[in-house]
Amino acid sequence: MTELDSDKLLQAMKSRRSIRKFNDKPVEQEKIDKILEAGRYCPTAKNDQDVSYIILGSKQKEIEEHCMKLLNKGLNIAKKVSSTVRSLDIKDDFFFKNAPLVIVVVSKSKINGGLASSYMELMAESLGLGVLYSGFFQAFASASGKVKKLMNLPKGYKIISCLVIGYHDKKYLRIPPRKSLQSKEN
Repeated sequence: MTELDSDKLLQAMKSRRSIRKFNDKPVEQEKIDKILEAGRYCPTAKNDQDVSYIILGSKQKEIEEHCMKLLNKGLNIAKKVSSTVRSLDIKDDFFFKNAPLVIVVVSKSKINGGLASSYMELMAESLGLGVLYSGFFQAFASASGKVKKLMNLPKGYKIISCLVIGYHDKKYLRIPPRKSLQSKEN
């Protein structure tokens, strides 16, 4: 087994940021392959290996446009009841932020899909790429039969996460603030 430098790994984890602005440089195929390989090798409960990956590719724009239509239908109502929604900056690139690569992680198991997503995100970061978990897309896609059909979602699988990936121009100089560790012993 390969040993990792735990201090460097923890520092990388602490430094990680959600990226919402991407430049238009495409992600190289060898990097995409490594990201997918990282997800493939994550542990799964009972060794189910029930995680799959959907790269939106040529359907990315069509899928985002459909989700924007759904969002806009409910936006006025949502703004009346949610201060969070009122504070959102909603533009046509709301779900994917003009990123060149969107990978949707699907699985029969939330835990297995979540583990794969985390492995993939760490690999992407190690390759110099920025990542955003698009929770809004995950919610809208899960509720839309049309989006599921456009993605060719396998029967019995759920959309677990959406990794929006690309190159970013910003370099952050500090670790983002976090709440103090909350731990209880029984």
